[in-house]
This record gives sequence, C-alpha cells and structure tokens, in this order.
Amino acid sequence: MASVDSAINKIARMVAAADKQSLLDHYDVAAAIERVYATGSYGGNIVARIGAQLAWTERKVYQYIGVARAWTPAEFRQEVNRRNAQDLPLSWSHFALAAPIHKALRDQYLEYARVSCCTVNALHQKIKCELRRQRRGPGVTPQKQDVRDYLRVVVAAGLKPKAPAGDRETLRNAALFLIDHAPASVLTAYATQHLSGALP
Repeated sequence: MASVDSAINKIARMVAAADKQSLLDHYDVAAAIERVYATGSYGGNIVARIGAQLAWTERKVYQYIGVARAWTPAEFRQEVNRRNAQDLPLSWSHFALAAPIHKALRDQYLEYARVSCCTVNALHQKIKCELRRQRRGPGVTPQKQDVRDYLRVVVAAGLKPKAPAGDRETLRNAALFLIDHAPASVLTAYATQHLSGALP
C-alpha cells in the first residue's frame, strides 16, 4: 500500500512541477503513470486512484497511458520537434487522439494534422470519415483492423456508451479486450450496440 501511495504521490509532484505547455513534460508524466499501471501489482483500481489524486478523469489517465505506450521517449521527442506550417508542434490532445491507432495510420493522420494545421476535433472527424469510407469500399464487411482502429479512437475520445453510467467502465474494458481479440463481425456488433455513434 505504501509503495503505491508513494508512486502516485511522485506522479502528483511531477504534474505540479510540469510546464503545462511542455509536451515533453506531459510525456514524462505519461511514462510515469504507465510504469505504475504496467506493473499490475496495485489492483484494478489503480487508474481510479491516480485520477483521484490528480483530480483527473479515468479517461484522461488512460489517454496518458496510451501516449506512453504509443511512442518511446526518443520517438516522442522526434514527433514534438516536427512542426506544422505555423511553426508549431501538434498539441498533446492530437497525440492522445492518435495514440490508440495502428502505427502506420497514426503517422499518416499526424502528418495530415501538421500539413493542414487542423484542430483536434477536425482530426477526429477526419479519422471517423476515413475509417467509414474504408469500410464502405470494395467488400461490404469491415476489415478487422479498420474496426479495431475506429474503436480505439472511440474509446480514447470518450464517446459515451448507451449504457448507464455505472456500466461504462465495464463496457470500456470489454471494448478494449474485443479490439485486440474479436473478429470484425463481433467488433461491429459490439460498437453498434454499446457505443453511441460508433459505426454508421
């Protein structure tokens, strides 16, 4: 118990000391959270405990974990050094949105965001439209990777499930499991039933 409290308190101190505008400081916090989460030795409520200590939602904690898992420190530093047409890096929210997507598509969408200088909402809409179009192309059945990538975006973006609030965490965890293990038909059925606006 003492070790988890110590780890969470250390993360809280990192957040307090972090420059809110520094993407690298955000990443350092994300990596620290992911290390605690990855040990798996603190029980299933570790995300809730971190969120409570930081006054963050569980969704935000999971987004930080997602960014730390999507890029190594060196890769993230390289991403931050890449600038858009206005000589600015992408925002933390761009990275949080793109993190759950398969790497090849993730790189493509981040490059699109840089070239077009688009907002996070515009990038989210672009991803949704692209994945829907891919599913409607030749062959009506959605490809497993398309549905998986789309569901990762849905979960990361925090779209509210149609279920009561008390069941949302259970549904979110089920979605994350299905994303990695289920056939496309099961993913499609799950998304249609439980995630509002997830699929056309």
